[in-house]
Amino acid sequence: MKLSSRLLLLILGCLVPILMAQFYTLVRQHAERQARLHDAVLSQAQLAMNDMAGVVDSVRRLSWIAARLSSIVPPTPDADCGDQLSSLHRDLPSLVFIAVVDREGKLICGSRAALDAAWQQRPV
Repeated sequence: MKLSSRLLLLILGCLVPILMAQFYTLVRQHAERQARLHDAVLSQAQLAMNDMAGVVDSVRRLSWIAARLSSIVPPTPDADCGDQLSSLHRDLPSLVFIAVVDREGKLICGSRAALDAAWQQRPV
């Protein structure tokens, strides 16, 4: 065998382990990127699910309130309206207060008397 052939085989013998190590590193990095991407997608899906759960819960609460308001709110304010809204408010403690306003923004009644006055003074 010629000297040039031996040198070529020696160079190839040295390069093969280096190329294999690079190939292994590329495959491992690709797998790590895929795992991070999978985790990020899963995290985003969970955030979206939590947001949707909040929206669904809010719609459920508003529907529950709307179903009861038709039988609670008279055309003119009276003491019974505020009492009934207060009882609704006890069932929904996450709300600050419940109020009913007319089309002009005038307060008809509210669940808490202390907030009624502040609501009327604040511009709508």
